[in-house]
Amino acid sequence: MHKTYSLAGFFAVASMAFISSTMTSCGSKADGKEKTDSTSTAAAYTISPELQSLIAKIRQFQEWPYKVDTTLLKIEDKVMEDSLSSADVKMLSVNWLKHDLTDEVEVELSDYYKIDSVHRAGAYKEYCEALEPGNTQTSVAYPLASLNVDKDTWVLVWALRASSFPACPHFSLNNAYGSVIYKGEVTQSFKMGENMSAGDPPSHMDRFVTSSINEKGLLTLDVVENSTYDGEEMSTVNEHYEFQLVNGKLKMKKEEKKKPVTSKIPQ
Repeated sequence: MHKTYSLAGFFAVASMAFISSTMTSCGSKADGKEKTDSTSTAAAYTISPELQSLIAKIRQFQEWPYKVDTTLLKIEDKVMEDSLSSADVKMLSVNWLKHDLTDEVEVELSDYYKIDSVHRAGAYKEYCEALEPGNTQTSVAYPLASLNVDKDTWVLVWALRASSFPACPHFSLNNAYGSVIYKGEVTQSFKMGENMSAGDPPSHMDRFVTSSINEKGLLTLDVVENSTYDGEEMSTVNEHYEFQLVNGKLKMKKEEKKKPVTSKIPQ
């Protein structure tokens, strides 16, 4: 039976470092209540107070598999109290998985850091007044869930929502990311989901990335990308990937890339 350990509770003990500690294992929900089924002894690891504070903001997921789908990615506006700070995001943004899906992360986060600093400086109104079409107008990051894979490994799931100035060219995105905590340290980050739309008529594209991760650390990702450059033909690309989480890092197991399919756009 897969045991689910309390992430925040475990690391609170772990901050004493280099000791073994008995900790409570949280079972699955039954009759609307969480129940405790047993305790387990695990090696403790050093963890920074900053990371402990971040972990405390993220609710623990109780059922497997954990899925990032189009419903989860249709994210409404979040209040600032729910958001992550730049410091939080920097802690989570470690050793990004080298993959086509993460090619744009650096730009996405750069815009986020800029807008977050503008908010903290109380200069957001002035920032918006100076925007031009295509510039990023909103960008906010917030936590989604913490996933306990085993006694040494957790995945913290978080999201980024961003959109441009409301004029062409335009874009909007709702992305989900996973950051692995292995033996007390953030060891890798990767994309878990994406709902992106961008356009400058007649050109337009949208991309959907959905995923599922199970209790054994097997991550599957499916990509559907639609694009048109003339408003008359649509090109659709489908991709499938599988990764295995091993010692805090994702290892590629499977990759499938289908040839693009072109179709006429109804006029």
